[in-house]
Amino acid sequence: TTEIYTLSLHDALPICANRIHDCGSAGISVREGASPRVEENDIWANRGGIYVSGAGTNPLVRANRVHDAILGSGISVWEGASPRVEENDIWANRLLGILISGSGTDPLVRANRVHDGHGRGIWVSEGASPRIEENEVWANTSAGIWISGAGTSPVVIGNTVRDGFADGICVLESASPTIADNTITGNALEAIRVDGDAHPKIGRNVVSV
Repeated sequence: TTEIYTLSLHDALPICANRIHDCGSAGISVREGASPRVEENDIWANRGGIYVSGAGTNPLVRANRVHDAILGSGISVWEGASPRVEENDIWANRLLGILISGSGTDPLVRANRVHDGHGRGIWVSEGASPRIEENEVWANTSAGIWISGAGTSPVVIGNTVRDGFADGICVLESASPTIADNTITGNALEAIRVDGDAHPKIGRNVVSV
């Protein structure tokens, strides 16, 4: 088994093509301003998959296979990190597929496949403002995309959210996302659910049961 941490403030060494499994924490943790390339790793059966945290932490996280996390999420981004999270295959994780949380946390989350999870597909909360585009999210147990909290204002555009066992996209607790040009189909509950005092901007989506 292998557990990798990238800690150095200026460390940009690549983390590529590893097989990382059965770790007691995250398979890969990138923090404290590090910005390596994290590409084409196979990461499974860890407490969590890939953790990215801290202001100035801006790695490229691309084309990884992240699955079967025992307790945590496939990819977690928080505390002001701004990575590019692209073209990853994320499935069957215990908690969430992708977690994005915290003010100043504004990653680009693009063209990922997030599916067959035991909880929510993508969860954005606590003031985060990512751009979530062109992802395919399907067959998750809870909502495909869950957006909550005051100041939480992601742009959710061009995604396909389908065949989930709950709502397609859920917005609540004063969140104010922009939700446009998405295809939301075949979910068990609402295509787009808006609760409480949330204030989303919603337009040009294709919605069907």
